[in-house]
Amino acid sequence: MRLSVRILLGYFLIVGLAGLLILRAVVEQLQPVVRETIEEVMVDSVHLLAEVAVQDFVDGQFTNEQFGNAMSRYAKREVQVKIWHFEKVRLDFDVYITDKKGKVVFDSTGKWLGKDFSQWRNVNRALKGEYGARSTREVAGDDRSSVYHVSAPILQSSTAEATASVLGTVTLAKSVNSVDPIIEKARKMVVFQGTLLILAALVTGLLITWRLQIGIKKLLDFATQAAQGQTVDPPKIRTTELNWLAQAMAKMRDELKGKRYMEQYTQGLAHELKSPLSAITASSEFLADDTLSAADRARFSQLTNEQIVKMRHSIDQMLAAARIENLTTLENQSVFSATELVQECIVELNSLSIAKNISIQFTPDQPQNIRGDRALITLAVANLLSNAMDFSPTGSAITVNVSTSFALQRQRFVEITILDQGTGIPAFAVNRVYERFFSLPRPDGRKGSGLGLSLAAQVAALHGGTISVTNSELGGCLAALSVPSFT
Repeated sequence: MRLSVRILLGYFLIVGLAGLLILRAVVEQLQPVVRETIEEVMVDSVHLLAEVAVQDFVDGQFTNEQFGNAMSRYAKREVQVKIWHFEKVRLDFDVYITDKKGKVVFDSTGKWLGKDFSQWRNVNRALKGEYGARSTREVAGDDRSSVYHVSAPILQSSTAEATASVLGTVTLAKSVNSVDPIIEKARKMVVFQGTLLILAALVTGLLITWRLQIGIKKLLDFATQAAQGQTVDPPKIRTTELNWLAQAMAKMRDELKGKRYMEQYTQGLAHELKSPLSAITASSEFLADDTLSAADRARFSQLTNEQIVKMRHSIDQMLAAARIENLTTLENQSVFSATELVQECIVELNSLSIAKNISIQFTPDQPQNIRGDRALITLAVANLLSNAMDFSPTGSAITVNVSTSFALQRQRFVEITILDQGTGIPAFAVNRVYERFFSLPRPDGRKGSGLGLSLAAQVAALHGGTISVTNSELGGCLAALSVPSFT
């Protein structure tokens, strides 16, 4: 399971469970809270009725001269009141009064008149001068049929409240059904808003996970590219910690890459210098012999010089490779003529071409300008030319050409081609010629540093161009360096 999915599930599990628990607690407390509020109002009301009812007690007997008339008028009242989201259309209080023995002497419903309620908890406590309340169900097992009964004593006051006598009780009754719409509407509102809150938390979690997943994917792509040896800039990630991690990974990549390059170059340089040093050592031993003839002494001196030149060339190639490997952008850019650059490279290799009796054929066409690092382009062209001369047989010709080509996006390129008359590239080496330190034996048995084509390919890439080395249909090998033209 992906890390982002685990984070989302963990986040939603915590937020979802917390939201459900809170939602459940609020819903469960709705009914008790509403009922407690109703009872609180009923307490005030029943004590007010007790003071009204005491006026109808004469010599301890309830005469019902005023109270009954008031209740009749109350029952006939028409109301239509909107209380927030609840609309009240009828009055719901039922009232009954008992004498001091608990016998019902007044009942607004007419059902309990004359009944003995002295054993009911609410009446019994009120007859003792205490607060009395009870809840009863009109339908067994149905909590929605509950009726609240709140009772208060009817007191015949004397000069001292503590000595007031109880004349009877008054009870206020109210059915829960009358407030159920309020409770149900509140419950639906809480559930609706709670559900919206949980959904909002889920959407927030998805957005956070989506952003995190994008950042992690960028890191994975960057790590994959770094593992493949590609030099790319670290990704820009909005998440601060992931952005720090990307920068740390880039730094670690560069340090490891530098260490790996150092090891490779050290091993390559040691390998390249080993053979010339052995030849120089052997030559120096022969040159130390006083009996050596002048001709042999000249031959070993020439061999020593050749090996020194070869060592210098290997070191220069290594230094150039190290410099180019660490470049991500061009440092020294200018506009220059590709034709003039090729001519300079040919002149530089003129002595070598004369020594090997190889002619270089180059007929300049119209001038072509390049914008880039002149020194790097010169290095690439010189390597391609030197490579062609190494594999060309004595007395052969190398053809150099500068032309214009176009890419798919109609971008204009300058293409420098070098065609030799050698044996071409063996089939097993076609896909390896650009590898660093890979080298094929020359016709005379010597091997190069294996850096020439690798350097040329890197120079082309830095300039946004390409390089190709293929076997020509005309025989020999065709090398082509293509870089963007400056017009």
